Amino acid sequence: MDALRSVVRAGLLVSLAGILYTVFRILYNIFLHPLRRYPGPWLWSATRLIWVISLQKGHLHNDILQLHNRYGPVVRIAPDELSYIDAQAWKDIYHNPALERNQVWFRKIKPDDPWSIMGSHEGHHARFRRAFMGAFSDKAIKGHSPLLEHYVEIMMKHFSGVATDHSAVVDIVSWFNYVTFDISGDLCFGESFGSTATGRQHPWVQIACSFGKGVALIASLNFFSPLNKALKYILPADVRERAQYHRELSASKVQQRLELGETRNDFITTILKYNNSKADPVTVSEMQVNMSIMVFAASE
Repeated sequence: MDALRSVVRAGLLVSLAGILYTVFRILYNIFLHPLRRYPGPWLWSATRLIWVISLQKGHLHNDILQLHNRYGPVVRIAPDELSYIDAQAWKDIYHNPALERNQVWFRKIKPDDPWSIMGSHEGHHARFRRAFMGAFSDKAIKGHSPLLEHYVEIMMKHFSGVATDHSAVVDIVSWFNYVTFDISGDLCFGESFGSTATGRQHPWVQIACSFGKGVALIASLNFFSPLNKALKYILPADVRERAQYHRELSASKVQQRLELGETRNDFITTILKYNNSKADPVTVSEMQVNMSIMVFAASE
């Protein structure tokens, strides 16, 4: 009986300590924090939880816009975060290499993963930017015009085929996704996903549709340590399986594309040319992780 009382007493003390700590943090964030004098709603300033709830609902961009409309060009949107809509702030923040990227959004998924263009390491980020730079030159973009026209023409042929059927229903959003992902697949891996030709969604496109939600969930948990340490237990099994499928397919497709060498006007050729002329080449594992990111980015 005494042992049970001790356990209950210890549990109550831990709970009380947690409550007191939370109250202290809220009061500190409102009245003592270095950002306390910046304008913003007190509830957002008190806890990150309000920001996270807004993000998970998909309303964060609209909510922050409303806060700027109310409070001005700079708003405190979380205990340790300010939002700016001032051009000078953009220059001060992004033109200063000493400012490290936010670890919440730009950390590695696994410690032993290779760095990517989305990583927080400024040196590697700059190296990847140099490697990809040629793919986004004016000449390179114009050179991709035939590729874009090819997939758009396939889509338009499908539309022409159903135009005479007045009862037919066409999901334009889905078709735009088919086209953009086929184009991004062609540029990243040397082959499309076949969605535009078949009119059916490739499993990779299905993963992409939930990609943003997954990133938002991971970022939200990263704000609340130690919850982020339990991420692999919190994420549903099907989400983990889709992420693993995405990584494995990316690695496989990059390997297949590398076998073609510099024969195509795409992202891999740009990287290979960079590797031939630089002392800091992009490794195969770095190509794999970056292409898994670029295929989503290019589809946007």
